[in-house]
Amino acid sequence: MLSLDRIFWFITTILTFAIITMACRNDKPKADAGNTPGDTSSETFEDFYQRFHSDADFQLERITFPLQGMPALADSLQIEEGFAWTRDDWKILHAVDWDTLAGFHREIEKTDIFVNEIICMDDKPNVCMVRRFAPISGGWHLIYYSDMNDIGRKPE
Repeated sequence: MLSLDRIFWFITTILTFAIITMACRNDKPKADAGNTPGDTSSETFEDFYQRFHSDADFQLERITFPLQGMPALADSLQIEEGFAWTRDDWKILHAVDWDTLAGFHREIEKTDIFVNEIICMDDKPNVCMVRRFAPISGGWHLIYYSDMNDIGRKPE
């Protein structure tokens, strides 16, 4: 006959083993194991950026409206009161080859929590478009968009 101590030890060992096994499981899908097109768990910023500018439906999915920002050449009232883009007034952004586009230069600032893209006119370096992207729920999203405005930068 088994003693109560041995039964308790046996049950405790089995439960501990089960908890450790469950905690060590890897529930993430493998990269090539049938991820659905909407799965963004392994999305790079570069892949997102290319698709964001080539797929209008994807672009709209990756913007949470109302989107904070500024329209082009915002006036003082819009700046003071704040501005937010709506789905109705949003114009789809298209890809631009920044290496061949004359008259503009582009700066990218990447941090652990966002990517800041600043596109300025060469002849007016304080007139810029600002876009900010952040990873949300496993995928990149546009979280701020200011069209061309004087952002008060000093020429370099």
